[in-house]
Amino acid sequence: MFKISSFFLVAFILTLSIQAVPSEALIVPGPDLTLNEGGWADFGLLIRAEQNVNLVSVRYPNQGQADVIELRLDSDGSLLTSIPTPAGNTNIVVNINYPLTAGVSYRLVATTPSNRKYVPFSAWPVGNAEITVLSSFGGGSPQTLWWFSFNDITTSSSNTVSVSGNVTYTGAGTGPISIAAFDGSDCGQGNFTEVWIPGPGPYTLNLGPSTYYICACRDTNQNGSCPDSGEPASGYNLNPVIVPAGGGPVTGINISLQGQPLRTESVPTMTEWGMIIFIALAGLGSVYYLRRQRRA
Repeated sequence: MFKISSFFLVAFILTLSIQAVPSEALIVPGPDLTLNEGGWADFGLLIRAEQNVNLVSVRYPNQGQADVIELRLDSDGSLLTSIPTPAGNTNIVVNINYPLTAGVSYRLVATTPSNRKYVPFSAWPVGNAEITVLSSFGGGSPQTLWWFSFNDITTSSSNTVSVSGNVTYTGAGTGPISIAAFDGSDCGQGNFTEVWIPGPGPYTLNLGPSTYYICACRDTNQNGSCPDSGEPASGYNLNPVIVPAGGGPVTGINISLQGQPLRTESVPTMTEWGMIIFIALAGLGSVYYLRRQRRA
């Protein structure tokens, strides 16, 4: 999550556990997940959008470890967005806020082995006017005898506008990047919509008509939140961004993050090499001279 002032951080944590669902949202509740999975690879659901909708959130019952939730295209497995989740919350609501395209199928999976939950289930498909859950997905293929990982799959077809750009990064440190849109008077102020990407690259936010400060930070200590002390954070240079009602996509909202400078090892110059060789030869000459003096 994007770490902000203590007041907003408390609100942020509450948002993770009790999310306000938009009034126009639809929810696929899914069954209660009570059995612990052990050792599987990517473990989740195969879903298909029936309309152009926003995948708002899912509930992720889990075994208590930190995890990363990924949304991928089913056609080629390409990663669309990833959201880290912290350890310790065994029934977390994961905010995704990613646009889905009508007729396209997606894999929504949790990636930490021995952290997911499931139950036997075979009454596929399940869905509503906006989204269909086709089957579970695990071990690289659809699974039709169980329901994996997620329930309360929430979508919204509200009048949102896609806001996109690219995050670049220079300096030391790795880790996922949070991009958040705040509707207050600056980064960290007011309500927000957030997406995570695994590293520098493109992002997309779906936002209702309003004025936003678009901000990013990199979770270099990889604890599921940012910015902690020393973690890079910045905002769009031309903030705030106006998202008009009924307007088209807003593009080019690019953000540059600057980490700690990379350490470089200097290579001696020819002059320095000459001095090193001279000192070495002088040292050897001194040893030779002293030995000759002793023999004399």
